[in-house]
Amino acid sequence: MSGTISIEIPSLWVFPDQFAALESMSIHTVYKWKEFGKLKIIPKKVAKGKTKAGGKIQIKYYDYKLQQLKAMGCSNVDIKVVGWDKFAAKNEA
Repeated sequence: MSGTISIEIPSLWVFPDQFAALESMSIHTVYKWKEFGKLKIIPKKVAKGKTKAGGKIQIKYYDYKLQQLKAMGCSNVDIKVVGWDKFAAKNEA
């Protein structure tokens, strides 16, 4: 019996504060998970003329959800990226 699990996410990547809101956890926990390597992030780039990389970190939310579902034993997974507007409207209703 192999069914397909389908979920909707707002974006392929999210900022830490958005991740904390989506997963109902504290921002401190998100940063700790990032430090311990539990979350994949998009590498920052050094801008031309700069010596350090800057900006906010971006968490690969699609990869996190895929990994989470695979860990639960789901082999058939369908993840749809619907955008923030449709995701927020659907969760309010």
